[in-house]
Amino acid sequence: MSRLSSIPPAARQIILDVAKRHRIKPEDLLGEGRAREFSNPRQEAMWLIRNMKTADGLQRFSLPRTGGFFNRHHTAVLSATRAYEARMAVRVAA
Repeated sequence: MSRLSSIPPAARQIILDVAKRHRIKPEDLLGEGRAREFSNPRQEAMWLIRNMKTADGLQRFSLPRTGGFFNRHHTAVLSATRAYEARMAVRVAA
């Protein structure tokens, strides 16, 4: 059983979509690779999953749960989402 199949469908779809958009394998997003070609899309996927809301506006997945999808500590998710937000702020400002 692949790790991807154990991820809830909504989060799994984000991982599949981000991997497709960046032309990498979903396993690379979930993997240990630190190369930018994997880490930047991984940060994007973490940010999207982390900012997914329920119908009543609450966050759907906690930092620890999101980290679990990627086999990472919750502080890695926090760092990744902050890095992604900083990158997006630079793009908007440019």
